[in-house]
Amino acid sequence: MAEVNGSSSGKGAWSQKRGPSVHQIYSRPAPLRTFPLPTFYPDNPLSLFHVASAWLSQLFSPPPAEPAVVHRGLWSEATSSVHVKDEKSMRALWEQGFYGKGNLSRSEPNWLKRERVRKGLQDVHVSELLTMQRRQERAQAKWERARLEQEAIHKTRMEEARQDAARRAESKGSPPTAPVGPLQLLSLPNSHVEMSPEIVPELVTEGKSFEEGLTSVKRQKSVRFSPRVQSTTFQLSDPPSPSQSPPEGCHSLARVTAPAVGGGEEPIVREHLQLTPEEAFFLSFGLGALVISEPGSDEALSTKQLLTRFRQYSYCPPRIGPDEPDLEADDGFLIHYVVYHHFRSLGWVPRAGIKFGVDWLLYARGPVFDHAEFGVIVVPSYSDVWWNRSDKEKTWAWLHGVVRVLSHVMKSLVLVYVEVPPTPRLEEALKMGIGEALALYKVREVTVKRWMTSSSTLVSNKTVQWCCSLPSSECTHLRNPADDPVPPAMVVAAVTRGCFWSRRGISSSIQHVVARTASGRFPSKPPTAFPQRIPPHLERFRYRLPVYNVDGELEPGGFVAVDDGGRDDARETMTRTRPRDSGPPRPLNSADRRAMIKALRSKKDDSASLIRETLDLFPAEREPKPEAEPLTDSRPVMTFAWSPERLYVEDEQRKLVRHVDASALRDNCACPSCRDESSGNKLFNSFDIPPDISIQHVRATDRGLWLTLANDTQGHGETTVCWDAVEVALRRRGSREGFFPRRPSIMGQTGVVFWDRRLLSGAVRAIGFDAYMSDDSAFWDAVIDLCRVGIVFLRGVPPDMNAVEAVATRIANLRDTFYGRVFDVRAGGGGDTAGNVAYSARALGLHQDLLYLDTPPMIQLLHCVENSCPGGDSLFSDAERIARLLWPFVRVSQRLAPLATRMVDYHYRGEDNRRQAAGPDRPHHHHYHQSRPVLSHDYLTGFTRVSWSPPFQAPSRLPDATLQPWIQAALFFEKLISDPEAVFRVRLQPGDCVLFDNRRVLHGRDGFDPSSGRRWLRGAYVAPDDFLSRATQMPPEQAHHYRGEDVWSSQMENQDLRHSAWWKDVSRMVLGFDPTVDERFVR
Repeated sequence: MAEVNGSSSGKGAWSQKRGPSVHQIYSRPAPLRTFPLPTFYPDNPLSLFHVASAWLSQLFSPPPAEPAVVHRGLWSEATSSVHVKDEKSMRALWEQGFYGKGNLSRSEPNWLKRERVRKGLQDVHVSELLTMQRRQERAQAKWERARLEQEAIHKTRMEEARQDAARRAESKGSPPTAPVGPLQLLSLPNSHVEMSPEIVPELVTEGKSFEEGLTSVKRQKSVRFSPRVQSTTFQLSDPPSPSQSPPEGCHSLARVTAPAVGGGEEPIVREHLQLTPEEAFFLSFGLGALVISEPGSDEALSTKQLLTRFRQYSYCPPRIGPDEPDLEADDGFLIHYVVYHHFRSLGWVPRAGIKFGVDWLLYARGPVFDHAEFGVIVVPSYSDVWWNRSDKEKTWAWLHGVVRVLSHVMKSLVLVYVEVPPTPRLEEALKMGIGEALALYKVREVTVKRWMTSSSTLVSNKTVQWCCSLPSSECTHLRNPADDPVPPAMVVAAVTRGCFWSRRGISSSIQHVVARTASGRFPSKPPTAFPQRIPPHLERFRYRLPVYNVDGELEPGGFVAVDDGGRDDARETMTRTRPRDSGPPRPLNSADRRAMIKALRSKKDDSASLIRETLDLFPAEREPKPEAEPLTDSRPVMTFAWSPERLYVEDEQRKLVRHVDASALRDNCACPSCRDESSGNKLFNSFDIPPDISIQHVRATDRGLWLTLANDTQGHGETTVCWDAVEVALRRRGSREGFFPRRPSIMGQTGVVFWDRRLLSGAVRAIGFDAYMSDDSAFWDAVIDLCRVGIVFLRGVPPDMNAVEAVATRIANLRDTFYGRVFDVRAGGGGDTAGNVAYSARALGLHQDLLYLDTPPMIQLLHCVENSCPGGDSLFSDAERIARLLWPFVRVSQRLAPLATRMVDYHYRGEDNRRQAAGPDRPHHHHYHQSRPVLSHDYLTGFTRVSWSPPFQAPSRLPDATLQPWIQAALFFEKLISDPEAVFRVRLQPGDCVLFDNRRVLHGRDGFDPSSGRRWLRGAYVAPDDFLSRATQMPPEQAHHYRGEDVWSSQMENQDLRHSAWWKDVSRMVLGFDPTVDERFVR
């Protein structure tokens, strides 16, 4: 065996032959073998033969059943663990998933290997021995540095003593002076050494050497040296290296040579692999790779016996006697095993994390490859009403300590909340099987990180935000309840619901910022509502808000009695009208709508008309109201209380509380002296509001809140805040004034209907031109359809050149572009403005207009003046439906990702025919350019925006390496939007005018023959700001009639699409395009 390099550089090592790499040793992540088929690539036909040959070989020669090897373990009551003593099983379980630890090793069971190396029986690499060598070399280097510092101290002290002795010899007979030498300084009151100032002369006169006298003095402290020297105390007799010898069995590898191979006896195996109950149960129940028996018995314990045993020993003391309490659903084993099983199923390697004060450490591949990325703490959550105990609360000091420890070792903290089911339900589920019982537990992960004010400005000092990615995604805002600045160690937690696993760890699309709760405790589960409550000592009143009913009539509000607890015990009743025998169709909720559509589509005949009538897409005849009958009033009730500084508003239905400062209330005053009635603009400056303004009294009417404010601006009376502003503050509805994104706010009032060819054929509306121009109800029907469906048709539009302008200006002002205020779409058109590929007879694929502008228009109008030539059918496709269905796959598919990551260039470069050229070679040009991805998702609103216009796409840049992957993804997207079942085809007749949402609906046309007829359309645009401004004025009762009683939200609509037949079709096509997509990670 080669000698060990004994240099102090720490680089010595045995010159030995390297064995297999760690990637080969730990190639199997589990004690199971898998036999997957080769990957099939649609663009490579040869891969199909590889798949077919592998499938046939496995069909005629099936692989052996797994697990091929079943290991054996023994249950140990003393350690509450399972011991595996067979050497091959120990190595297999460690190398195939990193299960357990050696009882005589730090982690990997390599005690036998270390003994063989120590005795010279084996020449291999042992990590623990090399670690010990590095530690000894570091200790030796520290002692060498200390010896050099000691010699420097000794030399300095001798020099100062000699100088002091010389000065004393020269100054004999002179008055005494203050002590200045090192020995005199040591004898001062702050020193433990007491000696007279004459000690040095005595030592010299007695004939002793100065060094001999100085060796008897132990240095305690010196103010004459650097702090680094002062912090160390030595005796001159101390050895320059450690005097203690290494422990028995641990030889210093830095100073000895390894014995020759074969120089010792074979050691006796004394180590076993120790498995935690969670690891043992996962190997037995989850993989079937482990059989556990009692000591001294060969009979294996069943899975149910193991579960009972592990649950009993999770208590302290164990509940194994007949008089012990029954096992509960929140015992330590079940709670921790659910988390262990959860992360093992996602591909993580959980290991015990008690060393860092956590329950589990999460490794991406294993401790051999890298360090753990996350530390997991399991927190049981008792949300079921069966539990009469409260959640186990943790203090912020505890959380700060854990996060600080983990941050020092480059790990992130993950709080795993486990929803504990009731114990009776668990016992019933255990009778059906262990899998049914484990399915009752729900796991939620919260990643916690420290937030420092010096390194981030993401969150303001007083306000933090919650942005949820739950299916029902409500966006709320949290304010520190004490109105104090948020502490510097603010905790930022990214809730990873809907997370997917990757090599880098748990990834999430949305971050959640958790604030301190009112009790000062760390919440036992992520808060789902505002944490504030109205202080009980404040004056308050309750008021039922006025609402519009389905008939458009305003039902007045009124005061509600307040009991001692601030609530009325019984729901009040009022008189409302409800038809007894007949009336408008009952609005369907999402579940009823899906069930009805499924039932109707199962019939063989065409059920479009039935679906239309069932879903109430058209207004129904309103019948006279019959006699009234008492009904329970479900209108919202608000509780209002106030202090001089702020107003508290509580939404009793959703149990939310918001407090509004007096200055904000004054700023929202809607009285005639503060708000212009014609424009809605404020008639005062916000900075004119006095800083010491306060609330004196609050009352409510059907118009809103009326507040009497002290220290108000001079001459101002009561402050009026309308109910719309109150409901927007409570997030009950979107704002008409722009506090929310405008389009989601309006769509929340009208709802959205996504469509394909069959559904639009029965749902599209055709409105007469005269009714549209003169009847407000018909006009708002058209506007609501543009919001809900994205397209509407007008019939009977006169063939007047100004007709399309009249239709557009009924909505809002026209969007003037370089094509003109109104443009003609015909073969050879555009001669007086600008050229376009649409001014030809060729076919035009599905696209959107003017994507090369910074803000493309929203509403596009096309008025058919003449259409006498064959061909030229108009095509329409609901692109937003495809985008919402495809986006969850884009997030997890590498082949679809370019649709969201690659920016596509759109441009227009053509001659400006409205300006006279400066010369024959110097014409004026238009040049517009903009870059957009095909798909972009807004996580706050849940809307997925589409930008698709191949006819106006700019050529790619030559060094663009992302073009080829994008082409494949774009071709797949083109197949989805151009599918015959997705495209609505119509031939426009003279007098028809189509209005559609250019940002949602793609349009195109077939080619036509201009030699046998003429196709002439006149078009115009309406900007998004102008249309949305107009849409905010729609009658609420008319929008409510189409939307129904269910509140529409974009996130809920995404969930409905997940349960539709469209989802199955898109999922099947995506898996055919990218077989590597795992549907479990689709969110």
